[in-house]
Amino acid sequence: MEQLLASLRQEGRSDESGRFTLHPERAREVMGRYLSADPHRYPLLFVTAACVLGAHSLDFQEGRRFVFGGVSITKMQIESIFSHLLEEGGLRSLALGLLMAEQLEPARITLESSGTRLVLRKGKMTSERSAPGQDAGLIVELQLKREWLRLGKKSEPPDLVLARWARYAPIPVRVDGRPINRPYRPDTCLACLVIGEVHVDGVEGIILHRSPAPGDYRAVLVPGPRIGQPQDFFGAPGPLTNLAPSRNDFLCLVDGVAYPAHGLLPYWVRGLLVTPLARPDLSLSAIVETEELRSLAQELLQQLGPLMQELSQAALPEASDVLRHYAALKGGSQGIEILQAVLACVLTPEDRALTLIQIATMEEQCGQLGAAESHLREALVTQPLRSRRLDLVWRLSEILRQRFAPAEERRATLEEWLELLTRLGRKDPRQERALEQLAELSQDPGQARGYLVRLLQEREVRLGPNHPELTPILNRLALLCARTRPLDAESYRQRSLEIWSYAHGRGCEPPPDPP
Repeated sequence: MEQLLASLRQEGRSDESGRFTLHPERAREVMGRYLSADPHRYPLLFVTAACVLGAHSLDFQEGRRFVFGGVSITKMQIESIFSHLLEEGGLRSLALGLLMAEQLEPARITLESSGTRLVLRKGKMTSERSAPGQDAGLIVELQLKREWLRLGKKSEPPDLVLARWARYAPIPVRVDGRPINRPYRPDTCLACLVIGEVHVDGVEGIILHRSPAPGDYRAVLVPGPRIGQPQDFFGAPGPLTNLAPSRNDFLCLVDGVAYPAHGLLPYWVRGLLVTPLARPDLSLSAIVETEELRSLAQELLQQLGPLMQELSQAALPEASDVLRHYAALKGGSQGIEILQAVLACVLTPEDRALTLIQIATMEEQCGQLGAAESHLREALVTQPLRSRRLDLVWRLSEILRQRFAPAEERRATLEEWLELLTRLGRKDPRQERALEQLAELSQDPGQARGYLVRLLQEREVRLGPNHPELTPILNRLALLCARTRPLDAESYRQRSLEIWSYAHGRGCEPPPDPP
């Protein structure tokens, strides 16, 4: 940004009031390098300009002409339009829209108002008088060299761009006389929260909450699971008003244009936000997620509480996914309470198992180890979770360890885990820890020795045959074999002594004398 400002200012000149103006040709040249990578979005800048300048409508006619209803600008403003690029306001948006349109290499662009016409052609700018009787407010017209269908897969004609992103504009936006404006209409959803005065359509028969806006914003929040992939808008059939942004989008409306704000709220919350805190980024294709905007997003999530509580009590199986995400967001006893309500629904085995696992996780975090063990054991009997059984059995063994469960119960769980690992035929970094715990829990010296031998082999593969970390295992083996297998005990002791001697001074302890 500093580079951009320096480039724009270097050919400015000071006036008596201490302000500076920009050289129009230099401004066009520099700003063109910093504009959106999607120049086909240029009509949205004209929507913003119309809203900010106070136009009562914006008409797109014959695929080339934008008519700003009820607004005009002066001859001086037209001739110095690119001098407003660093100012806030509608003239800046108008100038940016012209620059974006120039990237499409049109044969000619004209900006006309107050009896003056500005012509942009092949990188050059000229000013001329309008034809008598042609003063119809403010008009922008483009003469394109090529068809939109040849511009590439991501390119969209202006009418579809307007229908997709300007449908919620506060002023009428029309394409060849057809209005594209419409109320916000949630896609398939179970519940909806409307904050402030927002016209929402298609919410009959769902859980609907309305509340006054506690701040300078308005919003529609629609919690729900992921709904497939974004639609393909290019060449979509049907009237323009049937087009919609991605059904998982959360949008911020800024001066009539809806910008995606993907990271502002969790993916399971869709909707629309109108706030003066939102500003588009330099690419003019998304919202800048400032700290103030993130704080507002957290406030919005808090306001979802009563709606989500009612949704959990409705016992709708299709709401299980979004309720699990909301429970994870709340955490603690509140999250567990929501998940208990989800369990009351008629769930598929997979959904029930996922809910039980999440309850067990949250109960473990809250120190409710007995309840966590119970729910985890219930999840383990669910057939669809065979692929996750290895991790679930390990988690169960960890809960038993934290609860100081009987040694036999812990040993049986760890042995089941090792058996599953062997059956899967893969390596797992937790295997050494499991063998070490089994050696400690085994009452039979022979079994303990077998686990320690396996542990020694695993650690030798990972660390090499002479690593100092092998000595504790060798020392324990020497002690276990001292009475029943004295030759093996001496062999382990001698090897431990050799490793200790080699690594003396590195913190290793010499092997203990046999009893």
